[in-house]
Amino acid sequence: MNHAPIMKPLLSKASQVHPAAGITKSAGFSLAELMIAMVIGVTLMGGVLQVAVTSKTSHVVGEELTRLQESGRFAVDVLTDGIREAGYLGFAIADGSITPNVTANPAPAYPFDSANMLRGYSWNGSSWSPSTPAISTDLGTLVANTDLISIQHGGSCGGQLIASQSQSNNPIKINQGNTCNIGPGDVVVISDYTNTDIFRVTSTNNSGAAMLNVVHTVAGGANTTNNLGSTYGTDSELLKVRSSTYFIRNGANGSPALWRFSNNIAAGGTNPEELVEGVEDMEILYGEDTDATGTTGYGTANQYVDAASVGSWANVVSVRLALLMKTSSDILDNPQDYTFLANTASTTVAAATAVTPTDNAVRRTFSTTVQIRNRGLE
Repeated sequence: MNHAPIMKPLLSKASQVHPAAGITKSAGFSLAELMIAMVIGVTLMGGVLQVAVTSKTSHVVGEELTRLQESGRFAVDVLTDGIREAGYLGFAIADGSITPNVTANPAPAYPFDSANMLRGYSWNGSSWSPSTPAISTDLGTLVANTDLISIQHGGSCGGQLIASQSQSNNPIKINQGNTCNIGPGDVVVISDYTNTDIFRVTSTNNSGAAMLNVVHTVAGGANTTNNLGSTYGTDSELLKVRSSTYFIRNGANGSPALWRFSNNIAAGGTNPEELVEGVEDMEILYGEDTDATGTTGYGTANQYVDAASVGSWANVVSVRLALLMKTSSDILDNPQDYTFLANTASTTVAAATAVTPTDNAVRRTFSTTVQIRNRGLE
């Protein structure tokens, strides 16, 4: 019986079975195929890297601009809060009608009177205008051609008197539920509708469950006398004196920053303290009210002038503030021109000419006009 020959399956050259081992051999890609695959891979990888770099750059730029915006707003808020409260003395009005009796030793760097509740100065790199601040040597090296502002007020902290003094050297008795956090050496102010005293706290102690005694003596030379200028009753309030100076100098990262100096304590340690980095310039104009009390326009600024042109600091009722902020790093490809609201001797804030910086940082101007709440009151 004849049988058809059995046909063996044909194998391609790319896949053949070794007759001895029965192993399938595979031929590799050609050189041309490898080159094409490499080109496609490199192109795809380059695209991925480009997307990653662009995404990172956009993230850094967005983060820097957000930080710039937050820092600018915070700096403006800090200065605005202080300026609004300038001259606040509790029940007394700092309009010059009441002269504070100061027994604190040493006394605050700036007298607590209507002419010193708010003061401004300019530093040109070698001299001050209109005069040299009392604490100028404590501030370090300021950035040239920037302004400085000193603000004083009483900080309300729930220090209402709950018992009257029978003698002017008696401790002052306030509710323990206050937030004053008063301690030895702190400068405080007490006032009613006709009197104001400024002294340093010698010590405090509890009297019963609800009363805190605030002692004011000459112990340790804290005060010049044990006696206040008056006795105070329950229609009086005790406040913690806030006396601060704000200025521009280089910060920890080497760039200009907004600083605050406490005028009530000695320089050193954390005094002054850096508040906001990236504040390159601060320029201030002062709104002076020249209208007589009770006349039309009283309480509103007639003109805005720089510190050197203020006729009477007691007449300043508002402040026009401008801050120049910059990012902490160079996020632009090229320098970007900017203009800044400049402090000039004119009655308005004039725009400065365009400036081309030497870096690639972004700059923004933050400005506001602040009404002093305790000025222009009848």
